[in-house]
Amino acid sequence: MRSPAYEITDFGVFDSEISFPRIKRTNMRQVTGFEIELCTTDQAGVISVSGKDYPVACGTLVCAKPGTTRRMVSPPFKCLYFHISTQDEGLRALLFSLPDVAVLNDISEPTRIFHEMLGIQSLSTPESTFLLQSLVARFFAFLAPLGRTWSDKGASSAYLHQRALLSVEQMIRNDPAGKLDLKTLAAKANLSPVYFHRIFTEYFGKTPSRYVLDCRIAAAKFRLVTEDGSMAEIAASCGFSSQAYFNCRFKEIVGQTPLQYRKSMLSRVWS
Repeated sequence: MRSPAYEITDFGVFDSEISFPRIKRTNMRQVTGFEIELCTTDQAGVISVSGKDYPVACGTLVCAKPGTTRRMVSPPFKCLYFHISTQDEGLRALLFSLPDVAVLNDISEPTRIFHEMLGIQSLSTPESTFLLQSLVARFFAFLAPLGRTWSDKGASSAYLHQRALLSVEQMIRNDPAGKLDLKTLAAKANLSPVYFHRIFTEYFGKTPSRYVLDCRIAAAKFRLVTEDGSMAEIAASCGFSSQAYFNCRFKEIVGQTPLQYRKSMLSRVWS
């Protein structure tokens, strides 16, 4: 698979109280590239993106796109950031699908990526450029789920419940073998099952049950290649009620039985 082409034009830490110590409101400016910013501390600032004001808090993620307008409405505003330019159609489609402003429930992974990027700033070795690009690529992979089926119709409700939805998604990914029925997932989000089912489907583009199934299949594919467990052991470890059900759903989605998949993948590795 080809890697997208992009140029990292800037990255670092922005602090409005240092950059604009006497300015309470900046002028409106038009964005020329893609500006990705993450706030990691609670603050009382307000920013404007595309003419809409957003309060800034820990977990606020900004993705300003070329052609949009933005400004700081009131300080303070402090964030980690990187800016890129790209003509890659796939990457542009991903970034344009993201909301201008989102609120992340868990910022541990993106914060870790940013901190590793900052650690590269002092390096002047040839490999530092490749290290930086690999970290940005990791961030793109982290961002991808946010862009799924983000429509004008669902944006407002999704924005209000992003923290809850992302918390549920993390629970599913961390423990695909756990109890992940609709009632349990809705309770995790503190929402009614009917309402949770609707906004989850709007946000992720698939029903909760299908999302759980896909995560279980993904976990099974990983274990089939990296572990020597039997089909029954892998089925149980990935949340399937029986080996027969595991075989049936796996073949339905992947096009091969679990055993066929293991053999085909291992033959690629050693061929």
